[in-house]
Amino acid sequence: MFYGETTGDLREVHGSQAQNEMYGEYVCHRGMATNYSCGTVTDSYYKPVYSGACQAYTCNYEFVKIEGPGLACYPGDSGGPVFQGLIAYGFDKGGSWTNMGGPGDCSWAIFTPVRKVNSMNVSLFVHP
Repeated sequence: MFYGETTGDLREVHGSQAQNEMYGEYVCHRGMATNYSCGTVTDSYYKPVYSGACQAYTCNYEFVKIEGPGLACYPGDSGGPVFQGLIAYGFDKGGSWTNMGGPGDCSWAIFTPVRKVNSMNVSLFVHP
């Protein structure tokens, strides 16, 4: 479960989307800093190259990039859900923003696909 549009909008996840089927999808995210915004997947296999993107390891083409005129992103959004309706797409990783991260201030954002979590030695807990 996760919060969608508002902190009072608790959603139950009913499935996830395969990374190779994400291109062109309109997805939304909820971050602690910017709350709720949406964009379109423009790259299903993106390799971030900005400084510190992957900390102690080399980034691979394993992230998903979203863009859009109403997209908002800012530090503090990391780890928030990326979704479409009740379908989980992934977890916010980062982005490129201007000003204070309001709608339209995000050039692009990237997220880690849900199915990559298994290769990271972590697991998702599904609450009954």
